[in-house]
Amino acid sequence: MIYYVIPARRGSKGLPFKNRTLVRIVLPTIPAELRPHTIVTTDDEDIAAWASAEGARVVARPPDLADDCASIKPVMDHAARSLGMHADDVVVMLYPTYPQRTWRDVGSALAMFMESGAPSLCCRKKVATHPYLTYYALPGGRGRKVVDHQLYRRQDYPECFEVSHYVCIFRVGSLAALDDRLLCEESIFYPIDDVIDVDTPEDWKAYGRTSDGAGRASAVSA
Repeated sequence: MIYYVIPARRGSKGLPFKNRTLVRIVLPTIPAELRPHTIVTTDDEDIAAWASAEGARVVARPPDLADDCASIKPVMDHAARSLGMHADDVVVMLYPTYPQRTWRDVGSALAMFMESGAPSLCCRKKVATHPYLTYYALPGGRGRKVVDHQLYRRQDYPECFEVSHYVCIFRVGSLAALDDRLLCEESIFYPIDDVIDVDTPEDWKAYGRTSDGAGRASAVSA
């Protein structure tokens, strides 16, 4: 069985109640025939009521899994246990903070995952700054290399990428072996273009300036 899980907690410091609006953008992108296999895990009664009315299944998230310190792994484990998922079931996790996500990308990432046999899949995108150019800030205006190396020509730098949870997929039976980001050394990465991850008012405004966000990002529900 393949489940589509949307984690959408109530709290958000950067953009209060952002998920109340973002869920209403993301959930409709999931085909209607898959709604019985679509789960919204939330501690927000507003989100729960709306998602249920739209045909999704709702998992009530306990308070200790809905605060700022909770990682996504125990949230997914709670959802899997609450619904009695089996070890060979596949979870496609869709954060609502990516309103630009297309169903084509979801399908392509899922096909890549199913063909690979990997325990989990996440996404990859180009880095804005190569880690070989970055330093840790130290007292007194000093710095220490994030990656210790002696290379000075950019063309000699190894290829690297930034991890994105634009789409994240895993088998329920592999969950225990994954880290808090739902990754391990055997994870694979689906390539994506740079996309907006809505976390601040500035991100929301940037989404509103895109063609797909025009007319939908005038305000965030309170």
